[in-house]
Amino acid sequence: CPAYTSTTIRGKEKATFRLNSSAGAIKENIVGDSISEKYTLVSINPYFQVDYPWMGIGIGASVGNNIWAIQSTVKQGTGFPESGLGKFPLLPIGHLRRGPKRFFALEYNFNNHEPFGMPVYTSEFSVGSGFGAKNDFHVRYGFIGGSIGGYDNPSFLSAYIPIKNTFIIEPTIGFNALQNVYMLNLSYRFGHKTIP
Repeated sequence: CPAYTSTTIRGKEKATFRLNSSAGAIKENIVGDSISEKYTLVSINPYFQVDYPWMGIGIGASVGNNIWAIQSTVKQGTGFPESGLGKFPLLPIGHLRRGPKRFFALEYNFNNHEPFGMPVYTSEFSVGSGFGAKNDFHVRYGFIGGSIGGYDNPSFLSAYIPIKNTFIIEPTIGFNALQNVYMLNLSYRFGHKTIP
């Protein structure tokens, strides 16, 4: 879905505004039951982040027909959850960083997985480094808590690889409760330009 991003750099301050949208459909089949339900997903996601060399903070929201993966209560007498999905029209998005991402940084993200068609309502803690790169490249290793945090230490390894500041490659591999999870996000910044 379309996205708009504007970044302003003043001295050591970097301010980013992002507005993107998500649309799609999801079908849920209840295990041990013949019931299945279909849902339409539509949302817009405004987000604002300010970064300094040693810290960063971001806040935003996912507004619309939001559906996300949750731990659910077990249906009486069946041993299966009633649903693995939650629904709410407004989900908060948050980000905190301590340390220079170019060398070594600790990060916390809350529901901050954009662009992503079906958000996972989670807290994400990670440590990462750009190994001295000057182009925003970085690698992170982290753990997830929240809607899937009760399962066998879900963890991940991800990278952010910009190419000439217009093409972005973001591979992710999961471990433990996220084993066999492999994701590859590819994005292209149309009309990207630097204004002095």
